[in-house]
Amino acid sequence: MSLPNYQTPTQRLLASANRRRLHVGPATLLDRVYPPTLVMDAVLVGAGAALIAILAQVVVPLWPVPSTGQIVGVLVVSFALGVIRGPLAVALYLLLGGFGLPMFTQAGAGWSHIAGQTGGYLVGFLFAAVVAGIVTLWGWERKFWSALAVSCGATLLVYAIGVVWLAHVNDYGLTEALEQGLYPLIVGGGLKSLLVAALVPFAWFALQRADSAVIAAQRNPATPRLRP
Repeated sequence: MSLPNYQTPTQRLLASANRRRLHVGPATLLDRVYPPTLVMDAVLVGAGAALIAILAQVVVPLWPVPSTGQIVGVLVVSFALGVIRGPLAVALYLLLGGFGLPMFTQAGAGWSHIAGQTGGYLVGFLFAAVVAGIVTLWGWERKFWSALAVSCGATLLVYAIGVVWLAHVNDYGLTEALEQGLYPLIVGGGLKSLLVAALVPFAWFALQRADSAVIAAQRNPATPRLRP
């Protein structure tokens, strides 16, 4: 006969919460590293938003649209967290920045950044996160060429939304909008996509090598030495 499991209301709430997750589909990169619980999901979403904010401070001062490290953060976070938590991290980043935390480029904050001439790029990050998260359902982020294709496509999606927004806010024609909001960013966008496509598959490769080493050690334990 087993003893009754006496739990406090807080313990019962945490136990129930940990059976529910902000994730669907196969395990993502960070699921292989951290325990898969709802609490950890929330922590990773917050950490993802913080990473994007940190990379937003890496700026090449172009005008009117600076080139920043934000898209690298968006793609890495979404590849690492998947189709639900990745977009949630980006949404949290936008909300915290909108409500006044210094999350945007050059520690900027406020809804004026989203409503302003570069707001389309910020909104585009959310769509890019959805695209990058969806492909984790098929593991495309684990190989260089598929990760590169998705990174380039997601980056171009951000640029497309950003250019349309820029043209609307500044009353630009299509040619001027492309000259101001796309052409100066193309080279940097390609380099960022290459960086993401190198980092994420390498992280998967390193993790799989570590797993293989652990399995090999378990199958072939070292023969203990006899003491003289």
